[in-house]
Amino acid sequence: MTITLTPELEKLVKEKVDRGAYDSAEAFVGEAVQRLIEEERAEDVHLDEIRAHVDAADSEFSDR
Repeated sequence: MTITLTPELEKLVKEKVDRGAYDSAEAFVGEAVQRLIEEERAEDVHLDEIRAHVDAADSEFSDR
């Protein structure tokens, strides 16, 4: 897979790699994607919990 970054993002990635924070641009992008996926999963869980609370409250209100 080939990904093209904007010049600004490419500069940021290069700076991180040059500072030694990552072994390569691929390692940096891979970790960034993994973090994004984990964040989205956590948001989905949180939204599911909110929906469950709303459904429970709605059901309780409807029963009255």
